[in-house]
Amino acid sequence: MGIDRGTTGSPALSAHGVEVHVALDPPRLELWREGRLVVGDLRPWAAWGDVADQFIQLTEGVIPQEPDARACLAEGGEATRSEDGAALDLAATIDGHAALLRVSLSQPGTVRLQLAVEGAPLRIGLA
Repeated sequence: MGIDRGTTGSPALSAHGVEVHVALDPPRLELWREGRLVVGDLRPWAAWGDVADQFIQLTEGVIPQEPDARACLAEGGEATRSEDGAALDLAATIDGHAALLRVSLSQPGTVRLQLAVEGAPLRIGLA
């Protein structure tokens, strides 16, 4: 499901031909460049679980094991712009934990995404 580029209330950042559109429920992003979709339906997620990595002394390698890891997508969202208008903060929850995704267009042609999730998730990301 795409985000309608012309929808009122869909907060967006725009600079140097790059646009970031945000939908709030569920929280997701679309990145546009020169009027063309580059990345669509990008959603914040986090995974909680245990790590039981096994060290192999002979090769000094590690066999990663995350037996109970489960990924959860962000839900519900509120967007606010920074005072200078150069960044957009998207607040949401992931599995009951507060999450904040900051989107900024700091340099020409560059989109910066910073995701923070409260608690101690095993992994966080955008998918």
